[in-house]
Amino acid sequence: MTVLNRLDLSSMGVEGEAVFLDAGAVQLELIPTAAFAGAPERLSRPGVHHLSFQSDNVALEQEVLQSQGVNFIKEAFSPLPGMTLAFFDGGDGINLQLFHQE
Repeated sequence: MTVLNRLDLSSMGVEGEAVFLDAGAVQLELIPTAAFAGAPERLSRPGVHHLSFQSDNVALEQEVLQSQGVNFIKEAFSPLPGMTLAFFDGGDGINLQLFHQE
């Protein structure tokens, strides 16, 4: 595995960093559980947190999915400068995420 990126989370009030790893055809994110403090219970439990889909425009993708009846757990937000996320229900308790980073 290769480290792709490290993000300092101190601007979110979280000690530590998120680490992004290239595992071949999959990118893994290692994120401290403290980064999810205050999130809905479903988004704050440890373990496999979500599957992510990269997007050029998270807000637009969210609108399209909502118009098709998709339930969003947490609508588009920016946890760090230049990053936009949104979480939605993938069914069977799986969290799905739209992700954009400048």
